[in-house]
Amino acid sequence: MAMPSSSTVIGVDVAKAELVIYRQDLDQLKTHANDKAGCAQLLKTLP
Repeated sequence: MAMPSSSTVIGVDVAKAELVIYRQDLDQLKTHANDKAGCAQLLKTLP
């Protein structure tokens, strides 16, 4: 029996100083710095 699949829609707005991330499944908006540390934080939050 196949497992049902789900998808997550993520929108990313890239600016010089920050990354603004929207996750549809959580109806959540977060901002991260657009630098190495901010990108690392962003990757930790992705499903």
